[in-house]
Parts: sequence; C-alpha cells; structure tokens
Amino acid sequence: MNRKAERMESTWMELNLPWTAEFWSSLTPDRLLALNPHWHITPMPDGGFEVEDILLRTRFTLRTECVASDSGWTMHAPDMGLTLRAKPMNQGDNTALAYVCEPAGNGVTIGQMEENLRYWLASLREYYRLYAEDTFKTRFWRFFMNRIMLRMNPTQRRICAFIMKVTLLEIILILVLIIGFWFYNRMG
Repeated sequence: MNRKAERMESTWMELNLPWTAEFWSSLTPDRLLALNPHWHITPMPDGGFEVEDILLRTRFTLRTECVASDSGWTMHAPDMGLTLRAKPMNQGDNTALAYVCEPAGNGVTIGQMEENLRYWLASLREYYRLYAEDTFKTRFWRFFMNRIMLRMNPTQRRICAFIMKVTLLEIILILVLIIGFWFYNRMG
C-alpha cells in the first residue's frame, strides 16, 4: 500500500476468481453499498444515499458513479473521496481489485476508511464469488442475497442470523428428543 499524507492507494489485490463482465455491468450503486456490512443505507430522491456507518458512528451523504466495460470497472464516490476499481488479469482468468482514498472533508480519516474497506472488499469478493460459478447452489445463494439479505440493514441481518441459529438448535434438539423417545419405547 502506498501511503501519502493525504492519499491512500492500494496495490491490485487478486481475487482468484475469473473475470465476469456481466457481474460488474449489473452491479448497481445501491447493491454495492448494501454489501458494506456496517452501513445503514437510505436512498434519497436525488439519486444519492444517506449512509449511517455503525462502525465509525458517523452519518454522511454519498453519491456514486459506476462505470463498467470489458476492460474494467470503476466506482467513484466523490463525497467520500473513494474510488474502487476492478480489472481482468491473465486474459480474464483472474480478477483484481484496487482502491484509492482521499479524505473528502467529511470527518472520516484515512485509517477509518481503510478499516471500513477491509470489511467491505471482503464482502464484495464473497458476493462476486457467487457469480463466478454457475451451479444450483450459487444460483440459490444469489437469489437469497439479492432478494432477502441485501435489502436488510446490518442490524436486521444479524438478528436474522441469530434467529436462524436458534431455529437450527431447536430442530436438532427436537430430533434428539424424537430419537431418544423412539429408543426408549423400543427398549422398554
């Protein structure tokens, strides 16, 4: 990473996933912003987004511009001073991500941006992984992510994950009780 006093520019990070131009051209700003696991996003009538960052405990307005082509993809968020880039590598056998951060005067420091990007880019990579393969399992998870998970804010996602874990434990407990009852009645 190249650190200057007022600017942070990353090196190209390989994702070890093949380039899928359809994914990058279909990635909308609202879906991209929803992938950040710490942002509560509210669309605004002018096309921007009101963002509440629960990690940094800040609120700000964000407008993004996404441009996709066969040679790469760029998302520029001037309100945040952030540019994300993706490009194909090795004749499309691999995909790489990079970012550039410049403080935009919204009170967010370079260190805070870097911490936020660490989670956001990991989430983007996992979401992209669902598009790199075309199996029944990945199609199901794409549907689940697009229709359910990405429409929730981070707090709702955590609550749903907790409820799903408790439900799974309840099912296991019920199965143990049924199997125990069956063995008890067979033996006695």
